[in-house]
Amino acid sequence: MLSLALGLTVAAGVVIAGPRPDRAQGAPAPTLNWKPCVDVRSLTCATLVVPLDRTRPNGPTIGIGVTKVAARQSSRRIGSLLVNPGGPGASGQTFARQLVRGLSPALLDRFDIIGWDPRGVGSSRPVRCLASTADYDRFYAADPVPDSPAERQVLIDEAERFARGCLARNGADGLRFVGTSDVVDDMEDIRRALGEEQISYFGFSYGTLLGARYADRYPGHVRAFVLDGMLDPTADTANRAIHQARGFDQALNGFLAVCGDVSCGWIKKGETPAAAFDRLAHEIDVTPLRATNRRTASVRLLGPGEFTTAVIAALYSRDAGWPLLRRGLTSAAKGDGAPLLRLFDAYADRSSSGYGNIADANAAVNCADVPSPRGADGFDQLADRLAGLSPRFGRLAAYSSLVCGFWPVPVTGSLVPVRAVGSLPILVIGTTRDPATPIEWARSVVKQLANATLLTFDSDGHTAYLTGNVCIRKYTDEYLLTKKLPPGNTVCSSKRGHGIWTTTVVSLRFRWDPGR
Repeated sequence: MLSLALGLTVAAGVVIAGPRPDRAQGAPAPTLNWKPCVDVRSLTCATLVVPLDRTRPNGPTIGIGVTKVAARQSSRRIGSLLVNPGGPGASGQTFARQLVRGLSPALLDRFDIIGWDPRGVGSSRPVRCLASTADYDRFYAADPVPDSPAERQVLIDEAERFARGCLARNGADGLRFVGTSDVVDDMEDIRRALGEEQISYFGFSYGTLLGARYADRYPGHVRAFVLDGMLDPTADTANRAIHQARGFDQALNGFLAVCGDVSCGWIKKGETPAAAFDRLAHEIDVTPLRATNRRTASVRLLGPGEFTTAVIAALYSRDAGWPLLRRGLTSAAKGDGAPLLRLFDAYADRSSSGYGNIADANAAVNCADVPSPRGADGFDQLADRLAGLSPRFGRLAAYSSLVCGFWPVPVTGSLVPVRAVGSLPILVIGTTRDPATPIEWARSVVKQLANATLLTFDSDGHTAYLTGNVCIRKYTDEYLLTKKLPPGNTVCSSKRGHGIWTTTVVSLRFRWDPGR
């Protein structure tokens, strides 16, 4: 995810330098008391109690919510497969349940799927920064690409208000100990509680950073780690913004090019697809569209903040997102903002009962992990720099982590490479036209790691495995089951007939990181 003016990002970079001594020696192992989950009795859930501050092992604690989907063939069980969907801020417990439909049967047969809500997320003492749905609506509605002093001030005011609210509602300790470094140690406590000497792991998007940092800190406990949609932990704010702005430009241009082959009803006669998109975006910037909920008859507005978020959400997935964006733009051209607002709601986790805490947790983790400029001036300078590199997404990417410019607690992370010296081989998957985690980051991390192989997916969209592509699944499943890596320089094609394309909402829930 990104910090956008609207507040979400897949952050990158936190210092977790080198292997850490095994805490299992001299410290009692934490416990997982499995019980049937309250809402899905066929699954089991537990709460892992861990120190809030690792430097004070006898101090305050935090409960980490964990869900287990048991291996379907217990007699052939290999072990536990920990999973994380990214964000940061997405629920790993929910993700474990979704993967019953997303993983290959062979993996579901042989592994216990273990998903957890990282601290600050979902059931693990969730971070909350604003008081009401209306407050979050106002936060997201701020124009993420201000083109006047007044709009810039609104963006700054909302970022400051969000940061102040985070401190007021969570306290300094509630924000200080939610970074990637803390979550990595929680992963190790989950392993110890499971009683397994080595664990397997499947991380997507920001979840790749958790896996890489864990392997770097606890290399001896790595069995088979798959990192799909790799974040480069050495990439600074400007690097991430530049790569992601270019990535989303490329994705949008790919989407617009398809309009030469299919009916795109939002294009006027004589317009190019690009000119039509820019015109519609400008019209919504000037005059937000009404969006009526037909079920409740309630009316909301689709302004530039919600519009930009909807477009970003759709560009995560060619198969699932691009058709939704095409229909949304067609409706918007007719004056109806409802379809695009539904895309916004899915991305921002807004429902009739209000917002989930994805934006809050995302900001808390990113602002803890990555050094950012203080105040707004540094973000203004980056925006001016990126505007020429990416006309549509450059300024957006620059301002996406503006909240971190006003974050009320010190940064606990820094940008250091991962090595994982002594770990078993790690599989990194990169997609050639991934807008959120560009292929360059996957290549960089493979060079950093002491023992890793890159599997390339020649395709559009964010992450590879959950597209159902037969080639990607074949090599990934074989590696997780047998620890056998694919041959070096393997490239899987996304051409029709080579993949099983799915339209899962999961593919729309991985977040953009230009600074979220």
